[in-house]
Amino acid sequence: MALIMKNEPLQNSNDINISKIIHSRRKNVSLVINSNAQLIVKAPYHISVNEIKHIVRKKEDWIISKQNLVITRLKNQRKIKFSYGEKLIYLGKEYPLKFTDSTNIPVSFDGMKFILSLDYIEQSRKEFIAWYQKQAYSYLKMRAEYISNFVGLSYNKLKFSDAKKRWGSCSNRKSINLNWRLIMTPPEVIDYVIVHELVHTVELNHSKRFWEIVSKIIPDFKQSIKWLKENEFLLDI
Repeated sequence: MALIMKNEPLQNSNDINISKIIHSRRKNVSLVINSNAQLIVKAPYHISVNEIKHIVRKKEDWIISKQNLVITRLKNQRKIKFSYGEKLIYLGKEYPLKFTDSTNIPVSFDGMKFILSLDYIEQSRKEFIAWYQKQAYSYLKMRAEYISNFVGLSYNKLKFSDAKKRWGSCSNRKSINLNWRLIMTPPEVIDYVIVHELVHTVELNHSKRFWEIVSKIIPDFKQSIKWLKENEFLLDI
């Protein structure tokens, strides 16, 4: 069953389709609205399709509300044009873009604004990605090292990814991957993702113990999860 994306808000249960049902050894049914406003259902093996449909009908208002939120974000999602005065995000804050013809440095940042050399205007997107990645490699590495030492959770390697949606990962060899786009998020969100992956070095799954450890390190970690869910559509150029 596939969800047909609509440009208008959903109105009733007749509009709700289940895009995918994933059965596993879980205990409860979970309803997930993905970044395309599709409904994904995760359910235990013993739950039938009819039972799942019944649960979906009972959660109709919640599903429609969440899908409408995602649809609105998709409709309003901006495509950066790198025009004068346009705002770009860095460490959770927006800064205006200005131009200059007096430097050979493609992109710079003075704490108040981004500055793009007119010599590189035709490849502005490429230059901004390179700038963001350079900042990410430096800042995220520094925070990972600091937090690792502070909480006493070590990792073997730190790598950077170019994934569109996945913010981090940790292998069973304690190799951590961080998405360079995190440099656009607030510092506390970056710290949460780093802590999340560091905790995976001792708890590879999302068990109760995993979240207990995370909450001891960052008591308000749910605020960072909420920020990512509500603002992930901004974190791309």
